[in-house]
Amino acid sequence: MRGDPCSAVGRIGLMLMSYLLLFVLDFQAMGASSPLQPREQLAVHDAMASARQQLQATELSDASLARCIEASDSPFPHTDPDLLLLKATSAASMQCLLQCLGILHRQQQYATVNVTGKLPEDYH
Repeated sequence: MRGDPCSAVGRIGLMLMSYLLLFVLDFQAMGASSPLQPREQLAVHDAMASARQQLQATELSDASLARCIEASDSPFPHTDPDLLLLKATSAASMQCLLQCLGILHRQQQYATVNVTGKLPEDYH
């Protein structure tokens, strides 16, 4: 297994929280009727791309952890309560992080609509 999935999930969580702060500041700036400067818009876009990349790597780590647990034998069978708890915690953390990224993405789309009056090209 490449790296510790638990620490990867923690790093991603902190990273997403910092991106959330960027978007809150972005939203406040737009509420004051002053759109972000192009450099700031680029920073927000880069932050989202970085969050998506990190989250994809974390998904791979989560899947790797699940496979390792499911394939485990002696001394810890795959039905060991501690391993099952670790697997469930990792899956729940992954789900929360994916939802956070979705919220940030929608916030970015909402901010784009407020500033430009048009839906972004990647609007879903």
